[in-house]
Amino acid sequence: GEWKVSSLQSSTESTYQAGYYSGAPTPSVDTDKDVYTSTDGANYTRTLTTSSTASGSVTCINTWTGKINSYTFTFDKEGKWSSTSDITYSSFSNSCSVGTSTCTRTRNEKTVSEGTWNFLGKIDSETKNKEEISLSYAKITTTTTETNQCSSGTVTDTYTYTDTYGRNEFVSIWRITQLKNKEMKAMVETNSNSSGSEVITSSIQGYNGSTYTNSKSTSKSTGSYVLAQ
Repeated sequence: GEWKVSSLQSSTESTYQAGYYSGAPTPSVDTDKDVYTSTDGANYTRTLTTSSTASGSVTCINTWTGKINSYTFTFDKEGKWSSTSDITYSSFSNSCSVGTSTCTRTRNEKTVSEGTWNFLGKIDSETKNKEEISLSYAKITTTTTETNQCSSGTVTDTYTYTDTYGRNEFVSIWRITQLKNKEMKAMVETNSNSSGSEVITSSIQGYNGSTYTNSKSTSKSTGSYVLAQ
């Protein structure tokens, strides 16, 4: 059935060879810490800290606040799952060790994820049978519309990233801590160890249909969800 996200907290740390468009020079190596929080399923905060080897060593902190328009997970009896989220960011701030953006930025981000799920058996003395479920990601599609208002003018771009994953490249383990009265609480741990490319559709000339390549990426996320039917 379908479950609506009532609250969430997630912290992701990742290391990857920063993506680059086909024909571009070899990219830098980046490390990210990405923290998402919504205590009521509506108001939303995201803080992304990125350290890059590009042009020496640069660290940037980006903070967004906004609203969750909708965020749901659906599980079917055949072992397939999907999630859809629609988030509007209304406030943005940026601070970098080398240069800081003074632009005003707004963004709407729609994400559709899909894959397969299954119950896990009793794997140790601390877990019960079917207390945990495994969600394996097969594809994630994110469509973003972003407007940047800077002293040089205003630019709006709409772009779509489509990522596909092999078996067990991107897996999330949910430990269900409560399931009653049409409410589910879960502690979540997600691991990704993948390589490959993603296809981009962009309204900016020169990027549309480009292949965006990551030679290698690893990430680990921990957090929690509260969902209701």
